[in-house]
Amino acid sequence: MSFVDSLLNIGSSLFSGGGLGSNILRTAVTGLALNRLTQSTNKGSDSSRTQPEEQGVSVQTTASTENKIPVLYGRAVTGGQLFDVRMSNNNNTMHYCYVLSERTGTQISNSQASVISFNNIYWSGYKLNFQADGITVASLEDLQGNLRTNWAGNIKVWCYNNGSTGGVVPVGYSGTVPPAYGVVPGWQPSWEMNQLVFAVVQVNYVRAFNLVGIGNMTFDIENTMRLPGDVLYDISTNTRYGAGIPATDIKAT
Repeated sequence: MSFVDSLLNIGSSLFSGGGLGSNILRTAVTGLALNRLTQSTNKGSDSSRTQPEEQGVSVQTTASTENKIPVLYGRAVTGGQLFDVRMSNNNNTMHYCYVLSERTGTQISNSQASVISFNNIYWSGYKLNFQADGITVASLEDLQGNLRTNWAGNIKVWCYNNGSTGGVVPVGYSGTVPPAYGVVPGWQPSWEMNQLVFAVVQVNYVRAFNLVGIGNMTFDIENTMRLPGDVLYDISTNTRYGAGIPATDIKAT
């Protein structure tokens, strides 16, 4: 029995009745199957495993209304969407803001809220190692474990897994992350970034060390919501990014 057939058999008992629920289920299962196929095709080819390249040029981006915020389940490596850039410190410091995912809901398997954590963060394929605060970069590490320290202290990354006040540090570090409006110049307390997972990257330009722009940022993040039943229920019932099917129309037990 194939992976898709197995999920369809599970889903046939999850949804009561027919029509919309069945169509949503088939769409969700097809998406999961395509994701599985893509992972198999691209196995070993994500940015965290490719040979890093030096990148010391400034980057310009054009705003697009077509950019969409993904919903990530399980573990994923993503570049996110650049949604705000701020200049400060006499034009020598830039803040780059990346939205990575929607915050997902409650897992029906254990009635616990899903939690998204940050694992490794990469700059053009180099893994960022942080100081004890989990924010200030201490070194960049290549695939062979060689460390580059000349940019130490000039790159900072603040991570948020639940809006502007939901600051967290990457796994393995300890520290306190201030609200995003205390980090990004010009942001106000009312800018909540409600129900979003995002990151802010600060770069101090140091031309002597060729630190004159932003690298290709990728974020290895992990969501505790990963079971097929939890995922199907979340994407089916969520009124923000899902189908918004009433919970009373779903047979969850």
